[in-house]
Amino acid sequence: MPQSYGKLIPRQRQQGDDGKGFLAAYLADKYLLNQGQDGWGRVQQAYKKSESPSETLRERTKFFADLRKFLRETGYIK
Repeated sequence: MPQSYGKLIPRQRQQGDDGKGFLAAYLADKYLLNQGQDGWGRVQQAYKKSESPSETLRERTKFFADLRKFLRETGYIK
């Protein structure tokens, strides 16, 4: 993920958007390019940099589990 994308997420949080939709779309695109493994690493890194101090490990784990489930159900992960 280009560094400029990682800077967008904190800006989106300031505007009331948590950036999770952006991360999901980015990862879906990476799967379409057969770069899913690279996408996961970049998304996890960007998420970690942007998470709020009040966010718990359980919330982060749930987001990634839900994201993986969504990508499977919609056919991005085969």
